[in-house]
Amino acid sequence: MLIINGYFNEKKQKKDMSNNVNKIFIIVLGLLCFLSCKDEKKEIQKKASLYYEKSISASDNDTYNRVYANATDSINSWINNKLKGYANQRLNAGSWRLDSLICFNSKADKCILALLTQAVFWKDTDHDNMDFFYGIKIKNKWYFFQGAGISLPREFYQKDTTKPLSFQIMHEIAMKEIFRGYLKKKDKGFWGNLFGKTEWEINDRFFLELDKPRLPFETRKTAPSYYSCRDINNKKEYVECSLKYEALSVWNEDSTSISKDTYLYSPEFPVTKKIRQLKKGDLLRVIERIDNSQWCYVRMWDGNPNVGFIEKEAIVKREKK
Repeated sequence: MLIINGYFNEKKQKKDMSNNVNKIFIIVLGLLCFLSCKDEKKEIQKKASLYYEKSISASDNDTYNRVYANATDSINSWINNKLKGYANQRLNAGSWRLDSLICFNSKADKCILALLTQAVFWKDTDHDNMDFFYGIKIKNKWYFFQGAGISLPREFYQKDTTKPLSFQIMHEIAMKEIFRGYLKKKDKGFWGNLFGKTEWEINDRFFLELDKPRLPFETRKTAPSYYSCRDINNKKEYVECSLKYEALSVWNEDSTSISKDTYLYSPEFPVTKKIRQLKKGDLLRVIERIDNSQWCYVRMWDGNPNVGFIEKEAIVKREKK
């Protein structure tokens, strides 16, 4: 009997010891994860500070604050005017924010920001959103437009998928997904790179997206590019013109219709040649509202998608809800 009891006692002691070892392992693992996350957050904060420092050195405090305010005002204006993509309350007060970091290029005439959006209007959603947000300075005026978007599944970053990600979490994600690549190691020569202290500088290749118009310079006169840009023969000026109208295109209708019987005219000034007759209700897409002109540059949305001019007054005005 003593032998049996001793056997079970010994077995119980081994089991208790095993449980204790498991508990210690879990505690240590949790502590390591906590310390790792803490170190990662510190590293992100350190990198954000470095990015901010370099960005300020390329611009200055006044420029930095003014551009951030102008970009925010632009988005608010799009929301208030219920423009396409902003009319469905995807962005409303409190559900969106421009990340506080602005990455300027070395000339401080281009910048990249992150637009952070909490998906609060879809009850069944389990993800939030983040978008590249671009700014470009043309003739001393800043223009802004939205770039590619990134979906953020909440389960990747937190346990509760019913609550939107905090802006702080999205800032940390933006540091990895949007701002990564802003700086590069400064080339200090062979011995300097090998033994010298690492120094960082702005990587202007990070802004290549702002050097690429939707339609290449070579196709500007044959493809349906922005009308105001197609006769520009200087490549740099053409790129600036295209990006300017890319920013202004948010004010155009992506899909609208004709308010009365009219004509589609050939896209040459002076406007004289009629391409085809249009009936009230015919669908079209406004590509560009020609500056200081009665004309819009449009593409028809039917079996014969001609490109040409239509009088602005013949287009159905956007209804504000």
